[in-house]
Amino acid sequence: MILNGATIFVEPLKEQPRYGVKSIGNSFYPENLYGAAITSMRIDIPYQPGQTIYGRETWHNEADYWETERPIYKAANRDWVMNSGGKWLSPATMPKSAARIFLHITGVTVKRCNEVTEGDASEMGIDRSLAHRFNIACGESKWDIPFRSVYRALYIDRFGAESWERGDYIWLVSFNRVEKP
Repeated sequence: MILNGATIFVEPLKEQPRYGVKSIGNSFYPENLYGAAITSMRIDIPYQPGQTIYGRETWHNEADYWETERPIYKAANRDWVMNSGGKWLSPATMPKSAARIFLHITGVTVKRCNEVTEGDASEMGIDRSLAHRFNIACGESKWDIPFRSVYRALYIDRFGAESWERGDYIWLVSFNRVEKP
């Protein structure tokens, strides 16, 4: 879940710890019933601080129509009509050479999805104008809507109400956007 203008993005842990998570140095470990870290079972961090990753997005390769390869991005060209019956390509197929978004990872932490604070939600780039999409009631203006309420609606829409109710653990990944390396 990466939002426009975000400085943090969310990704659920692949395997949910049964009792909790302990942070020791730059590593995370599941806790046992008594709250002690099980150091023999380190949880693999999806990204390392200092690493630069690229954002994959829905795209189309114009190599079929132009002499040089020129990617077209759906997010920037929603009304674009493809020639010759072409189709949008999955983000999973996007090579690094076609990417236009690069993120420098500055920090990684783990937290329960339903323990994200108002400040965390704000740093994620939550946009209060999305409240209407989820029929979130507001006070006298849309500025009365807490960022956390919109985050909750987006999270449930993306990962499901069951995940929210269980309080699944998520990675909170902090980053800075950088130029193409």
